[in-house]
Amino acid sequence: MKDLLNMELLNSLPQPLRVSETGKAGWWPIQDFCVKTGIVRIDVFGVLQSTHFSDWNYIRDDSQQIHSLDDFYLEDSHDQ
Repeated sequence: MKDLLNMELLNSLPQPLRVSETGKAGWWPIQDFCVKTGIVRIDVFGVLQSTHFSDWNYIRDDSQQIHSLDDFYLEDSHDQ
């Protein structure tokens, strides 16, 4: 199975990372993610919740820079 997400790019961002949805309040801390499946575990008020990378719109790194999640998909895997 090929990687779905660009691990080098994700790991190059200043940690910790947080995710958010468009139009929703809050940034949720990412505990970990799987670059092969796109599963992301986020900390929701102290409880880990599994979601999928595609459920989110933005990622914010520790320098407060906001990135579109579309930038993290590997080109040959994004259309699967």
